[in-house]
Amino acid sequence: MAIAISVFCFSVAAWGFTPSGLLEIHYINVGWGTSVLVIGPTGTTLLMDGGRDDYGIEDVIPYMQSIGLMPVDGLSYILASHLHSDHIAGLTEVMNNGYDVHTKVYYNGSDYSNSYVTAFSTAASHTSAGPKAALSPGTVIPLGGGATATCACANGTVWGYGLVPGSQSDENDRSIGILIKYYDYEFLFAGDLGGGDSDQSCTGRSTGQVNVETPLAQTIMPGGAHPLLSAYGVEVLHVNHHGSESSTNSNYMNLLTPRIACIATGSGQSPDYMFPRHDIVDNVLLAGGYCITAPAATVLQSEEGQPAGSLTSYSGYCIGDIIIKTNGQMLYLVSGSGRLHEGPDERAILGLPRYYPLDEDTSDHVSPGAITNLSTTGGPGNNQITLFWTASGDNGTTGQAALYDVRYVAEATGPINTEPKWNAATKLSISKYPKTSGSPETLLVSGLIPGSSYYFAIKTTDDNLNISSLSNSPRGTAGQPQCSYILGDINGDGAVMGGDVIYGVRFFKILGLPPPDSCYDDSLPGNGYLYVAGDVNGNCEFRGSDITRLVSYFKLIANLNYCYLFPAVPLRNRPTEAIQIK
Repeated sequence: MAIAISVFCFSVAAWGFTPSGLLEIHYINVGWGTSVLVIGPTGTTLLMDGGRDDYGIEDVIPYMQSIGLMPVDGLSYILASHLHSDHIAGLTEVMNNGYDVHTKVYYNGSDYSNSYVTAFSTAASHTSAGPKAALSPGTVIPLGGGATATCACANGTVWGYGLVPGSQSDENDRSIGILIKYYDYEFLFAGDLGGGDSDQSCTGRSTGQVNVETPLAQTIMPGGAHPLLSAYGVEVLHVNHHGSESSTNSNYMNLLTPRIACIATGSGQSPDYMFPRHDIVDNVLLAGGYCITAPAATVLQSEEGQPAGSLTSYSGYCIGDIIIKTNGQMLYLVSGSGRLHEGPDERAILGLPRYYPLDEDTSDHVSPGAITNLSTTGGPGNNQITLFWTASGDNGTTGQAALYDVRYVAEATGPINTEPKWNAATKLSISKYPKTSGSPETLLVSGLIPGSSYYFAIKTTDDNLNISSLSNSPRGTAGQPQCSYILGDINGDGAVMGGDVIYGVRFFKILGLPPPDSCYDDSLPGNGYLYVAGDVNGNCEFRGSDITRLVSYFKLIANLNYCYLFPAVPLRNRPTEAIQIK
């Protein structure tokens, strides 16, 4: 399943980039450095930091072009979290190599100055957005479709708290802290912001940076001056300063309780940096310190930090470019590109791409009910099979689940009836939300080998990631099905009985699945298919009048007639003959 998140309607801007309708977060792998591209549901783009010298040209621009964001599209916003070169040099290269900025080029308002800052300022002044502008705490950047980016701190000042003493003596502590929010999804990014080291006895962290992280988290949590978050905190947290001991203190972790923690790190750091540090990854993010009350996060990093050393942690998962997509409701999808310069590709170990629930509530431990009536029909195309089943539910057979996982294997492998076979089966890429329990579901599977047979199976997952048991595993053959049926056997059980009437009535009331027998002839109206077992009037249509004829047949006052295009097999359970009509 590539994405089980519904895509909303959106308007396309005047330029060529086509948004997905989702909020997207892209951590672009720039080695040691940071670059995060945010794409709003309607196509608003916000590039936060761009990495070091040459990485704007070598990594950021090629990555944006790989997802369809071209120079002709430009960018809506650029944001420099602070003015160190490993964050702004790449932004300068982006602006100097064809990417105009349409709305604003933001920076933290610092007076820090060097040749990199001068180059950044010059490049910004040549964009449509004009000279760089200081981003003030409380400023809200609209990302479209209800998504927002709210500045919670900048230049050492926290929104609703004020200037943190000592913060302006270190450019890192002047970093912008910005909360990306879309319905129930939240992501907090704060550059290289510091967290002090008052928790050193617990975490082992040691730093000269002051603690701006704690007032930042406090101001946006419940009870704070601007409580933008619920008690659940954030789904995804940027690990400040590349996993340095200067940042990500115990308060920050305990207040924000992230499910996912992202570290922008890699090759190119100084030998004494040794990012990401063991004290941060293992003691804080993975809850190894006694003072950490938050659950352990899943730690993702762009790649291994190099050069490494005795203080380097290897406990995070290296996945290349980190990609997160969500519609802000129920789930978000985490994946990686595998584009690494250093370290192993660990996507498979983590099972990426993978869905995570929003604001996880572990009180729900009831799994969706297993699907027991999965069935198949070949076609309509020669390389297609259509699947049919009835939706189960969220808790057992009630409610509405969150997503489907549909898999298949070649016929020679046999049915998918064990967990090892399920794990080895091919996973379909579908974007289909489950309907409410009891509703009929259909899925068209394409790209199969014409005439070849396959076995299918389904599992259902709810919004707390409880997973159903394995469904039944029917076989299907790609292509138009052979026209074999028993006239009047609407439910496909091999007999013509009263249950066929009930099955047909449920189908017409949109309460049940269609009849399993379907035959094709291009002379038929519509899509050329006819539910042949149900056409007991013989007029080459399946309608309510066929149910009336079947009832009359059981009362011995009518015969069953088949469509002349599809001769029926003889009836075995009634002496009445079927009559051909032309």
